[in-house]
Amino acid sequence: MKIFASCFALVLALVAGGASAQPFDGWYRLQTQFRGDGECLEGDQAASTTHNGAAFMNTCLNATSQLWMLVAQGNGLYRLKTQFGGDGECLDGNQAGSSVKAGAAFMNTCQNVSSQLWMPVAQGNGFYRLKTQFGGDGACLEGNQAASPDHNGAAFMRPCMNQTGQSWKLVKQAVVAQCTNQSPRRLDNWNTENALPTIQRGANDNTVIYTPNGGSPTTLSRCGQHYHCEIENLQPVCPGQSATGIGGPPGSCPSQPPVGSWVEVHTVFSATVGTTGCDPETLDCCTQGPFVVLGYHAKVTADQNPRAVPVVWNPGAAEWTGSNTGPDDAPGQCKPLQVKWRFSLGCDSTLSLGQLGTFHHQDRARGLQSADRLSTDLNLLTH
Repeated sequence: MKIFASCFALVLALVAGGASAQPFDGWYRLQTQFRGDGECLEGDQAASTTHNGAAFMNTCLNATSQLWMLVAQGNGLYRLKTQFGGDGECLDGNQAGSSVKAGAAFMNTCQNVSSQLWMPVAQGNGFYRLKTQFGGDGACLEGNQAASPDHNGAAFMRPCMNQTGQSWKLVKQAVVAQCTNQSPRRLDNWNTENALPTIQRGANDNTVIYTPNGGSPTTLSRCGQHYHCEIENLQPVCPGQSATGIGGPPGSCPSQPPVGSWVEVHTVFSATVGTTGCDPETLDCCTQGPFVVLGYHAKVTADQNPRAVPVVWNPGAAEWTGSNTGPDDAPGQCKPLQVKWRFSLGCDSTLSLGQLGTFHHQDRARGLQSADRLSTDLNLLTH
């Protein structure tokens, strides 16, 4: 990566090479002629274990990490950002010989570097080559096969050649109405620290006291408890945790979670609770708001002794306004229930296979929500 220089001559050379003057507005999927309409470029988290956190071609999914915006920087140059990463992350073209991400392209904090300035160069028939100011006219982004040994299957910069893996189609996506206060989210980058908590412990684990900002305390009753076989909210400080904008697992949960894996437990409270014909491992018994979710992460142990799954109240916790979770029913779904969350922070909780076996089913995970869909009241409680 190189800091911007006075490279007006390089810009002119790229323009002469056919760079597009077309304005790109809205969200796009990026597909290659090589991989066809079924695969899209995904901008993963840099810390992800998938392809070592590099950008890669994946099956086109209902994932905000596959929705790209080209943000004009002038002189035909653009930054490439995903809806998932928000305004603070940009695609970095890197260089093939770099030790960073094995030389693959990756999402990085937006910086004043020429490897994050992209020029789409029209090739005809709706296809483009994607070049960086750093790589110049001779290097093009290549959409690799996920199973390829080259750069661990990730997308990477390569000498421009007449091959379909370097021909990109930018597929415009329909504008989706603004959707806010969604969950799940990363549990870091706090908006406030130790602001007045809105959720307090009730007389026992079957009640909580909820006090909305500027409102009066209300006692809510437990209406359900369930767990997700893959985590939804992410604590970056917990070793071995990972979550993406896709969620998962694809298809269904395993018959039981692997020993040593992370699960996420949600205990739900509401103003009124259904008593007949409802499933307490869903939201069916939570009949009237306000709604509160107490959550925590736990590592799975091999003990087969069946016993109750506890409600955890760690002194360190995160509170925010969010939504119900679980896999989306339709692409880009906006979850309807407004929920106040209290998530106990920490990496030391465990649950045994015997405890998890007291549930009748597991739930899959919803993907992490993009920055524009999150509330701005994430509050860290340290005591």
